[in-house]
Amino acid sequence: MSQNPLDVLTSIEQQHSLEQEMELQLLDGGNPYIELLAKYLEILNEFSAKENDMGVSLDIRGFEDGHAGGCG
Repeated sequence: MSQNPLDVLTSIEQQHSLEQEMELQLLDGGNPYIELLAKYLEILNEFSAKENDMGVSLDIRGFEDGHAGGCG
């Protein structure tokens, strides 16, 4: 017997809501990778500010320049 299309949509919506809730709990639960990334960015910004105060500019390359971040 086939399911009512509205029941299928309701089931999909409920599953999606559960997945979103789990993702939010990971973010709020002190995910160490997110905390590590935040700390890294904070330190990088501080370093960049110090370099700018000294009149030195950072060599910043983006993906559009053909660099993938590992080029030295």
